[in-house]
Amino acid sequence: MIKQKLLLIGMADSTKQHDTFMKLPHLELDSISGNVNCDSKILNLILVPKKMKDNVSKIINKFNPTIVGISAYTFQY
Repeated sequence: MIKQKLLLIGMADSTKQHDTFMKLPHLELDSISGNVNCDSKILNLILVPKKMKDNVSKIINKFNPTIVGISAYTFQY
C-alpha cells in the first residue's frame, strides 16, 4: 500500500486588521495535519505572498503529494 502524502495550503489573503499587529497561522490546517495518519506538510502562503506560484510549484514538485487541500475564507473572495 502506498503511503499517502497530504499537502495543506493556507491562502495568502488576510484582513487589514490582522496585518497591522501579526501574521496569523492557519491553526485549522495544523489540527487537520495532526489528526490524519499520513505524511503531511503545511504551506502557509501568508508568509510568502509575493511568489505564490513559485512556492506552490516548488513544494508540490519536491514533496509529490497524493492529496492537496486548500483553505478558503469568504473574505478572501
